[in-house]
Amino acid sequence: MTRTIPIIGILLLIAAILLGILVWWPKFQQFRNLTSELKIKTEALEQKRAYFANIDEILNRLQEEQYKDSMDKIETALPESVSVPELFNFIQIKAAENGMAVGNMTSGEGQQGGLVGGAQSFPFSASFTGSYPAFKNFLSVLNRSSRLIEVDSISFAAGQGEAAFTFNLGMNIPYYAGQAPAVIEQLPGMDTGSVLP
Repeated sequence: MTRTIPIIGILLLIAAILLGILVWWPKFQQFRNLTSELKIKTEALEQKRAYFANIDEILNRLQEEQYKDSMDKIETALPESVSVPELFNFIQIKAAENGMAVGNMTSGEGQQGGLVGGAQSFPFSASFTGSYPAFKNFLSVLNRSSRLIEVDSISFAAGQGEAAFTFNLGMNIPYYAGQAPAVIEQLPGMDTGSVLP
């Protein structure tokens, strides 16, 4: 009997160890898995923090005086909204400076299109009367303006008088915002059929 007690004690000890391993081993594996997931997510969080800190640093540098002019140019080229009166006034003035008479200007109400990265596009069309060289100069001025103006279509017909043509332009104005421009059919007091002085 004395020999059976140590053997039973050893067997019980081995059984307890095996039972402990069988019960606690899955919990230990789960703990290791959760620890490794936590480490991975912590590293991902740190990477995101570093990324956003870098973006904040870039934003702060862009807001400094040395980049203010560049940022103002970008805001002029791609504004947050389209002001239809300003747009029509700009087109009318540039046309008059180049010897073109503005005929009819219409905006594409309800036809705003989405572009890449949240930018929107505001379509409008205008007709002009003048000579081909004057029209060519006008297009050159539109191309060089600080404002992005995309000419989508051009059509022309012989007008009345010598070397006079009627040009029809379909244009798009890109802008960056979620708000659509306020569309005005015809501006009060604006005669779109005459040349500005």
